[in-house]
Amino acid sequence: MLKSGLKKILLVMLVLSMLVSLITGCQKTTSNGTTAATTTTAATTTAETTAAKPDEISLVVTELWPGVTYENFNKQHIEEKTNTKLKVTALDASTANQQLNVMLAAGDRPEIMHIGGLESYETNYVKDGLLLAINKYYDKYPNLQNRIQKTINMSKRDDGNVYTINASAGQDPWVPSYRKDWLDKFSLGIPQTLDEYMIVADTVSNKDPDGNNQKDTFAIGGSKTDFRFFNHIFAAFGVIPYYWYVVDGNVVNGTIQPGAKEALRTLNKLYTMKAIDPEFVTDTSKRVKEKYSQGKYGAFCYGTLCFDTFNTYGYYKPLHDSNPAAVWAYGPIPKGTGFNEKIGMQSLSEKGWQRTAICAAAKNIDAALRVIDWMCTDEGQMFTNYGLEGQHYTMKDDVVTITIDDAKRQEVGVTQLYLAQDVLNLHYSKEYQQAFDFASKLLTPMGNDGLDVPESKYLVELNNNSRTQYFKIITGEVPVDKGFDELLAQWKTLHGDELAAAYNAAYKAKNK
Repeated sequence: MLKSGLKKILLVMLVLSMLVSLITGCQKTTSNGTTAATTTTAATTTAETTAAKPDEISLVVTELWPGVTYENFNKQHIEEKTNTKLKVTALDASTANQQLNVMLAAGDRPEIMHIGGLESYETNYVKDGLLLAINKYYDKYPNLQNRIQKTINMSKRDDGNVYTINASAGQDPWVPSYRKDWLDKFSLGIPQTLDEYMIVADTVSNKDPDGNNQKDTFAIGGSKTDFRFFNHIFAAFGVIPYYWYVVDGNVVNGTIQPGAKEALRTLNKLYTMKAIDPEFVTDTSKRVKEKYSQGKYGAFCYGTLCFDTFNTYGYYKPLHDSNPAAVWAYGPIPKGTGFNEKIGMQSLSEKGWQRTAICAAAKNIDAALRVIDWMCTDEGQMFTNYGLEGQHYTMKDDVVTITIDDAKRQEVGVTQLYLAQDVLNLHYSKEYQQAFDFASKLLTPMGNDGLDVPESKYLVELNNNSRTQYFKIITGEVPVDKGFDELLAQWKTLHGDELAAAYNAAYKAKNK
């Protein structure tokens, strides 16, 4: 019995001795003479987790891919980078703002939330005191300021504060574009003036450039809802239709400017000489893309995606499959009467189609700011756009090659949480990037970007009426002068002058 008991005591002492040795051996002397424990990896993880437990924050976002879960690699990586635990509520895109209103009215205050692109939504939330003024946290989170600085004039509210960060859809600038192989065939150059353009338009429309002995080519195609196809003609006269921009400190709408009448006169001439596809009144953007791919157009305004040899959105390959010799080139705005270098092509809103805000009454504001701040870094921007280098994309000579397909992208969630995304163009070909840089220099900023006025309710009817009248003028249904005079009268009846006055007052108040 004694021997057995002694063995047990000795065994216990041995174990204790080993533990003491282990603890002693795992200590090191610091520079100030104290000791600090160094532990195994598992122990370190536990200690760090205890010392910096992830902050739980809630997000209400507009659903990007219906039915696709947010419990994926993308969310997990953001959590690891920001030491947070994200609880995501995704709202159906068609009713997101209505659902958000119901949640806020019920007292639900998520840390981070998406707000739709209409200026009135943000305005109402600011008035109700629901949004955090994030500019007051720039000192602690400098990446926020760097990101917002790009859109500071649009982001500032009347009180001088900034409440949202735009989730930009990016630009796809449009540019005057030409079938260079057709121009070479007839010894023509890229038009520099409107007179030169008219010669090119007639040639590519009426001199059988594709050599099939049919009248099936046009200079210009178009869509019933998008006048950007004609922007190069309007810009030749120093105007942009259906667009508000600043001239000499005043916000104006190009639809009713004197230069617009002369642009319409030119378009009517082009239509009469069969240089405009007569189906432009009924065609959709999808149908225009199909005709473009079939090689039907030769001298119109189009998006720079057609120069992307990577075929990211399916413009380049279909055209060259059916027209192997096709070569597209871009050029400047052709100079016409009233041409103004400061007035070029229509730009998209710099505030983006979606905005991200932090609730003023959120439980964990610092954690929410930390998430957005990281997403505003270069690392965060690259991750939001492309995922992780080596896993989801490769990069060479500043060009990104995406290495996962769309199904895998959704599985891992790349781009799904676009809280502060500035859409990058690195995954397009060098040819596209060069065209993008050229076209971007032709863009004219929106004069009403970030302005919220009650009179904006008149916009839809004004645009619809003007579009109808433009169609009549271009197709010759009404004479140019008579049709434009009618347009001006209708503009006044439909409160166009009131809207312009409201935008000007808001613009000057914001830029005083």
